[in-house]
Amino acid sequence: MARGRKFYPSNKFIISCGTVTIDMRARRVLLIYNKRHAIYQMPKGRKDIGEDLLAAALRETREETGVTVKPVTLRLSTRATPAGGPSGAPEVSEEITDTEPIAVCHYPDPATGAMKMVFYFVAEGNCDLRPEGWTGEDRVKFDVSWVDVDEAANKLAFKEDGMVVTKALEDLRKSGYDI
Repeated sequence: MARGRKFYPSNKFIISCGTVTIDMRARRVLLIYNKRHAIYQMPKGRKDIGEDLLAAALRETREETGVTVKPVTLRLSTRATPAGGPSGAPEVSEEITDTEPIAVCHYPDPATGAMKMVFYFVAEGNCDLRPEGWTGEDRVKFDVSWVDVDEAANKLAFKEDGMVVTKALEDLRKSGYDI
């Protein structure tokens, strides 16, 4: 009963985390322009040892963009079990308000060949604030770009990343946000 299972030892996978960061007032999505590859991406990066996934996503967004973001609480469907819930919880929890990841993308990392898994969260930022603490390698590699919510998914280099943005916008609207 293997059903497509694969084994990855700890040195053969990468856990990364990123955000779909929205300025809801301005109706803009935060993207980064990768100068070397001439493509638009979402901010993301490797989780530090011992770091929580959400904390990694928020930290990576700040490191790559200089934008401080905060997580957005959403009402979404998830296979995570409710904390402290009764045994026999439903297979899919509906309409629970939380900050769980909205999506995960996985692919072989081109540089290492390791299986890369990127967990995405929804965050909120302010496009009017100047990036702060954004120095070094990331500032050289990336330009920060705030893109209209209706254009963001199509601007991204990878179809799956666009699907993540579309899912984020759907979840925001379903949760009552005016975006």
